[in-house]
Amino acid sequence: MLLADRRIVTEGRVAVAVGPGQGDGVVAELDMQTAQVFRVEDGSVDAAIALGKRLRADAYEAVAGIGGGKIIDVTKFAAHMAGIPMVAVATNLAHDGIASPVSSLEHESARAPTGSSRRSPWSSTWTGSGPGRRAWSGPGSATW
Repeated sequence: MLLADRRIVTEGRVAVAVGPGQGDGVVAELDMQTAQVFRVEDGSVDAAIALGKRLRADAYEAVAGIGGGKIIDVTKFAAHMAGIPMVAVATNLAHDGIASPVSSLEHESARAPTGSSRRSPWSSTWTGSGPGRRAWSGPGSATW
């Protein structure tokens, strides 16, 4: 996915972050042999920091967050911490995470905007159904 689009990563280590809900289904559906999959359990600051530390320590070149708003926001913040590009792959279009550079993360029973990246993430949408490439769409396709 990321390696095929050479504008983001030309070669190297790619990570994918998924959530506890649809994550296992997404991983089973896609060929993830060249990517390391990280499971993000919640939308907390602690989860984002832990993922960011792993991405930086293991020298990943890019990360894709596949899921809803919590997963997108955790991955966005972690990518910013690690200084790498992030691709947002939304499984739900009921949030602005695919277009916003701000992450809303939970911390001590509150949810508030936490940090930001310099730009919005690259985005795509996983519909979860349909043959082959038809299960993927870009933001323009989602507005029709």
